[in-house]
Amino acid sequence: MEFNQSKLIKYHKATRILLGALALFINTLLLDRFVLPTKETPDRIFSYISFSNSTNTYTGTNKYYKGYKFLTDKGFEFSTENAAISNPRITITHTFLFKNVIGVYSDDNDYSQHLVSSVNGFMLYLYAMLGISSLISFCFLQFSKKLTVNGFYNAILINAMIIFWILWLTWKT
Repeated sequence: MEFNQSKLIKYHKATRILLGALALFINTLLLDRFVLPTKETPDRIFSYISFSNSTNTYTGTNKYYKGYKFLTDKGFEFSTENAAISNPRITITHTFLFKNVIGVYSDDNDYSQHLVSSVNGFMLYLYAMLGISSLISFCFLQFSKKLTVNGFYNAILINAMIIFWILWLTWKT
């Protein structure tokens, strides 16, 4: 079944525009993370929240910490997994355009490998998947001569699924 452009032309054009904007934004975010220079800023933690789980067993209740969310004086916000920062004086490495925290250092420790917020951890892989899939989908919709309805829907739904994962994980952390 061929894609009937006269029937769904408004959806096709809007989808191309949205996928192009999405590909541009996400790939700029990844470019900012990996290519553009970073900046180090000395800062101080003024507040944090700990996330914990507790399990009930025959011997009692066990409580273990899953992660921490930190707020700093200069307005940075980041989360770590299983790593509490004891020294409030830290140095933050952040990206140039979007100011995403990609490194946290204190005088005695490096907490960068424990970061899970913004473009770090598993979210980095989701952003990379979204950048690649949105770019491929945009090129497919833009340059394909024999586009099927199924191909059109696949281009929309794969990106929508990854966006859903990103939004859900952003809401959860």
